[in-house]
Amino acid sequence: MEVFFVDIILIIMYVMVAAAIALTLWSLVRSLRMQSSDGIINNIKTSKIAWAVVIFTLAVLLITFALGSTAPMKINGRLYDDSLWLRLSDMFVNTSLLMLLAAAAAYVFGMTRYIRRKNPSADADKKGGQE
Repeated sequence: MEVFFVDIILIIMYVMVAAAIALTLWSLVRSLRMQSSDGIINNIKTSKIAWAVVIFTLAVLLITFALGSTAPMKINGRLYDDSLWLRLSDMFVNTSLLMLLAAAAAYVFGMTRYIRRKNPSADADKKGGQE
């Protein structure tokens, strides 16, 4: 009886993973096609921003996969040594951590913008003269 439930859970898991991958690819293609070529944010074309995000994300995924550990692990008393799945799990964990750090850094940088705007004398000092 337990094996039946495990099989159902595995099937549902595979369906959910396939649906997530399909939805991700669909939204990526739709987002890149819907980008207007004349959209500009901070003097940067929005299509360039979108492509930069896609390329950066893929690069981080590839780098973290390449650097992922293949050292066997003992899980529930059994040795787990499938190098592909070990690398993939390392890739997702490390990519998540790097993306969270990048988001935090972007937030801190964005917050410093308000400090830079409130202090106009600092901008004058950078230009080489006191006003």
